[in-house]
Amino acid sequence: PAKTEFAVIADTHYMIDPGDLPLEFESRRHQTHRSKAALKLLTRLGVDCIFHLGDLIQEYPETPDFPRALEEALQQIDEIGLDLHHCAGNHDVGDKPDPSMPTHPVTAKGLEKYHDRVGNSWYSFDRGDHHFIVLNSQILNTDLEAATEQLTWLRTDLEAASDRRIALFLHLPPY
Repeated sequence: PAKTEFAVIADTHYMIDPGDLPLEFESRRHQTHRSKAALKLLTRLGVDCIFHLGDLIQEYPETPDFPRALEEALQQIDEIGLDLHHCAGNHDVGDKPDPSMPTHPVTAKGLEKYHDRVGNSWYSFDRGDHHFIVLNSQILNTDLEAATEQLTWLRTDLEAASDRRIALFLHLPPY
């Protein structure tokens, strides 16, 4: 038997019910239902921990419905009874500065809102013989103070966990 088992899900993109509004894709009308079904399936796996690798919601931090969508998505997760380890995605905190992306760049204020409601966007914990590290890829290589804090923290954390199996989780690759 495995010493530690974990599951990974990402990009569930919880979406506020659009009603009759026109959508980019008609399939989006089923997006929240499909996400809920997938999240419910995770409860049956019996794994040691579950990671959500970001883009919990469809809204972006700068859109008016962002707070409501985030609240509803977290409520849905609570109602299902999931204990997720969250990883920040571009829909959750903003994006790396990139004019080709639909979301605006992450800001210190937006990051603070995420930390207040969801939890720190970089952290680690041990489970079984594994050391799990969750990073915020959205702030990598930015000039935000949080980027420096995360990197300093990561160096110390990796050093302290050098005798364990390490699994690293982030939303986007670091390059």
